[in-house]
Amino acid sequence: MLPEGPTAGRVGRVAAAERPLDVLAGLSALVHGRLAPTTVGDGTESGWIGLDRMLVDPWAIAPLVTASGANRFRSDDWGLVVAQVARESIQVLVTAAVNLWTRHRRLLAMTAADVVLREGAAGTEVGLRRIRLAVLADDPLAPLAPLASRDGEVEVEVVTEAALLRGLTERVIGRAMPLGASPNSTADRVAAVAAIVATVRRTSRSGQRHLWGTAGLAVGSALASASHVVGDRADGDRATLFAARRDLARTVTLTTVDDALGGTVTFALRRTCCLLLKLPDELQCGTCSLRDHETCVARMTDWHRDQRRSAR
Repeated sequence: MLPEGPTAGRVGRVAAAERPLDVLAGLSALVHGRLAPTTVGDGTESGWIGLDRMLVDPWAIAPLVTASGANRFRSDDWGLVVAQVARESIQVLVTAAVNLWTRHRRLLAMTAADVVLREGAAGTEVGLRRIRLAVLADDPLAPLAPLASRDGEVEVEVVTEAALLRGLTERVIGRAMPLGASPNSTADRVAAVAAIVATVRRTSRSGQRHLWGTAGLAVGSALASASHVVGDRADGDRATLFAARRDLARTVTLTTVDDALGGTVTFALRRTCCLLLKLPDELQCGTCSLRDHETCVARMTDWHRDQRRSAR
């Protein structure tokens, strides 16, 4: 937690107005509570499973997959269920990180050393063991950077715009690891999304394009939603991020439509199947690559027009 008493006075009203824990709580609300609103520490007693543990033993994910298969997906098909656990956790991680970056120019560290997962009633839940928050020099939380927390749970670092982008693309999302190879870096150097993809591929005979497709869709969807709040800035951020990660850009189709308010909105549609359709309920998401393309475009257009009108 943040220091209290005389030390806290050095940051004055800045700390009183907003704290790193407030940032985490706000992100939790943004992703419908699927990100724990407070830090969870080790979390093992509460059912959390660390991504660092999965890097060493990918089968550590088994209790989570078994629970979600029995509770929500009604399937014991390992390959299908582990793909959904990955889809849900990747979506939460990327959506939260991209929104914090584009809306506030901040970034929470989400490496394999930071992130834990567990089964929740509404889907796979994501937790952070600690808060390591990167901000720009003009951020209201920047004065906290020189302060050391009492218990090591909170850390604030001042970085550049370029460092924020690198942190998002390389330390939150990351890159594919060679199939069958054990990570040769510490967990703190492996991005959370890359760790999840590696775990799925090491426990099932699975390709990875649909997994990275989830990350690409989450980027596009988060920035489309953010555009209703921050306007053209989100469009510029999408171009910047996808230029930095053309591999992710190739997993989605970007579509620009009239927003019915005199402007445009650009949203993403999947190019890869997330395998949700193969589960017993045969569900399809609104961006399903197997849907009729024009139907997808029409539905997503209506949804984003409603969102934009609500934001005005």
